[in-house]
Amino acid sequence: MIYKYIALLASLSTPIVCLGNDSFKVIAGARSIHFVRVQREVMNQSHSSIGFEYKDVQVIYVDNNSYGEHSFYVSYTPDYELSDYFTLSANIGFATGYYDDNSIEKNGITISASGSSLYNSSGVIPLIGATISYHTPVEGFDLNATITPVVAIFTVSYDFSI
Repeated sequence: MIYKYIALLASLSTPIVCLGNDSFKVIAGARSIHFVRVQREVMNQSHSSIGFEYKDVQVIYVDNNSYGEHSFYVSYTPDYELSDYFTLSANIGFATGYYDDNSIEKNGITISASGSSLYNSSGVIPLIGATISYHTPVEGFDLNATITPVVAIFTVSYDFSI
């Protein structure tokens, strides 16, 4: 199913890439690691996701977030080139699909969002983090790790403007 979204984004990206020299990246994600052990054991950490970044704005669709909900992550992500191999980005924005009545249970352990003041009935929460990107030897192809206060998110991306 993820390939359907990749094909759609790739086809939609062609006209955008042709507009100029602005960076246009397609982003695919698959995995996260929660920092709290009980969250790591109970919450979903496998996330099929697809998105794009254009002019330092990322929009990513997540098919199955930590609570098993559909989500969108929207963030402003200015980059700072550390070297020819690494880029550091700040991430500030919001995520959808995180409702105050979310809960997940596994092996008799239940984690509920109701105990956190971040969650609300709209399902929109603030998103803040930092991303380190490794520029692989394949030009335009990066491996990324985004660190937030509660989870590390791992993605790959391809920059069509290279």
